[in-house]
Amino acid sequence: MEDTEPLSELIHSLSKADKRFFSLFADREKGDKIYLQLYNDLKNKNPDRNVSSHQLPDLKKYLYKLLLSSLHTQYAETTIDFKLYKLLHLAGVLLYKGLYAQTHTLIRKAKKLAYLHERISLIPELLYLETFVSNVYGNSSRGENNTLEQIHATQILLNLFQYRNLNYQFLSQIRKSNTSRTANQKRVLKKIMQHPLLVKKNTLSIMAEYSFYTTWGLYHSVHNDLKNMKIILSLQLNLVESHPKKFENKELTHFQTLHNLFLCQMKLKNFKDASTYVEKIKKIKAPSELVRNVLFLNAYNNELELLIQSGQFENALPLLNIQESKFMKASAEQKIMIYGNTAYIYFATAHFREALQWIMKIVNSPGNDAREDIQSSIRIMYLIVRFEIASSDSVLKNIARSTRYFLEKRNTMFRTEKLIVDFFYKTLKEYLTKKEFIRELKKVRQELLNIFQKYPDEKITQDSFDVLSWINSKIENKSFAELVRARVATTSTK
Repeated sequence: MEDTEPLSELIHSLSKADKRFFSLFADREKGDKIYLQLYNDLKNKNPDRNVSSHQLPDLKKYLYKLLLSSLHTQYAETTIDFKLYKLLHLAGVLLYKGLYAQTHTLIRKAKKLAYLHERISLIPELLYLETFVSNVYGNSSRGENNTLEQIHATQILLNLFQYRNLNYQFLSQIRKSNTSRTANQKRVLKKIMQHPLLVKKNTLSIMAEYSFYTTWGLYHSVHNDLKNMKIILSLQLNLVESHPKKFENKELTHFQTLHNLFLCQMKLKNFKDASTYVEKIKKIKAPSELVRNVLFLNAYNNELELLIQSGQFENALPLLNIQESKFMKASAEQKIMIYGNTAYIYFATAHFREALQWIMKIVNSPGNDAREDIQSSIRIMYLIVRFEIASSDSVLKNIARSTRYFLEKRNTMFRTEKLIVDFFYKTLKEYLTKKEFIRELKKVRQELLNIFQKYPDEKITQDSFDVLSWINSKIENKSFAELVRARVATTSTK
């Protein structure tokens, strides 16, 4: 069936509650309901279509509109935005009918809600209607006051947009690599943070203040200033929990703030506090299946990340039994993070074939530019996994060559990564005895330690994949997981 993607996508996004409501909604329709045959075909992915081809174009349009109408009716009273737009629409209807007193009553109610929930973008429209009603009653002073209020509302909106724009500028610079890898990136980030609105907080709304904290939290994260990052994020969490009505998607906003604090505690190696944030995220009540899916995927990945960073790889293995279909609605970035953590856990527990399967899901993703930091570490892991499953020197050289090309092309190669890639490219294990190979590894280890000492920022590569522990595992003939746990024991916060 041609051109059914939007309709099919909409149908498959419906929750059980959505489908039940649509069935009841459709029952109210009169006449021939042949569109329900198309609905059932698409819902059940049935290749044997029960609808003739000449009927399809009109049926698809009608079914799509009917589904949207059903969803609109179902969710009309569930969010403050629906309620506000409904009040605005009804005020316009009453104004058209000349019921000015009733119009004014609805406008005042809508304005109160708009200010309470910080939906400032609706204020100018409401004030326009209010001014019209005031002019009818000959109250010109009200019109003057409304004009001043419109100016103030516009200033609040402009202030919010400025803070959001600064946040988007900063985020766009770090989104791909999640780190400031180049000198040019650092100059751009520094210039953004020198903006007067960031140098000194001058927020006119709760949402603007949220964006202010978000940008500074990102800045401290990029520069590994964990102490100030924790302070900023704690202030942000207090803001969110103190003013839940101000946020359009309060559940997702609450989650994001808790998630950022989780990441901060992870960097501080404070795993006990990090686990409390995971539990708080699990307790957030999702208003819809979409939000529930987002919360589930992120809580799941956070739990994997916590077990990895704390060295509890064996405890993480049972979590990997989850069906991959659960990830179907995940974003590209979420998938890469989950796939990367899954591969890491299998690698750490010496399930190298399984690790390779998940690595290839990332390596073979065409045109995927999300989270370059994870993709970079995955390619280093790919090299090592190929070594562990006894791939030939020619295969390792080819992978090392393509890995180096990948990293150089994206201008994201750390010195530590170059060291490992060059080692596998130049070292022919087939012509070395075990003793000679260990000797070469010891040289790499010393070079790695020298890089960490001279360039502390390079240590960030260890967060995505602990290559030093792998080298030590070969030199000391111990398991990778054992050495990671030993390192964690000396660095984690008690």
